[in-house]
Amino acid sequence: MKKTLNILKKISWIIWLPLFIYFDLMKFISEEIFIYVFYPLIVLSLIYDIYKRKKTFFSAKRTNIELETNNDSSNKIAQLIFGSLFSIGTVCLFLYSDINPVALIFFLTIGIYSIYRSTYINKSLSINIENEQLVIKILPSFEKIIPIDELLQIILTSESIVFVKHDGKKNAIHFLNINESEKYDAIQFLTKKLGNNIDIN
Repeated sequence: MKKTLNILKKISWIIWLPLFIYFDLMKFISEEIFIYVFYPLIVLSLIYDIYKRKKTFFSAKRTNIELETNNDSSNKIAQLIFGSLFSIGTVCLFLYSDINPVALIFFLTIGIYSIYRSTYINKSLSINIENEQLVIKILPSFEKIIPIDELLQIILTSESIVFVKHDGKKNAIHFLNINESEKYDAIQFLTKKLGNNIDIN
């Protein structure tokens, strides 16, 4: 459902641009609004995204790890295609139309911003450490809690992560899509937070 809503949202943006041009909606929006309202909002959003990403990654109090799934790869591709089409369309309009360049630069900024966001779309799977428990969440609504003292082993590969308990029971997630660097980072994080009593590999 969430994936469908994201696709519909991107399609609505692509449709909105030609409608904006066809009905000449620029006549209802002054250049000052673009310059002093829309542009600052885009810039602030970009700065906040970069700040949040860096703060989360480098924080000494980091309490969770996020891992990419197959669904995230599809979302990245969709975001990249949307940003590319939006940017190319805006450049073509800039070259072959007489539309106010202030509006076109704003639309081009949205396209470039979308391309940038495709590099770090929020990952669906997160593993949080809260109150001596592993809280495993998969967007949009799945959640599984495993007490740390019940864990014997965590097996992590590029395609899956398996939580093995002392009683032999296993909880597995089989649709990961991570590279070796992300795998190494996850193992380092889990080893640091859980200690050497749990075998992590």
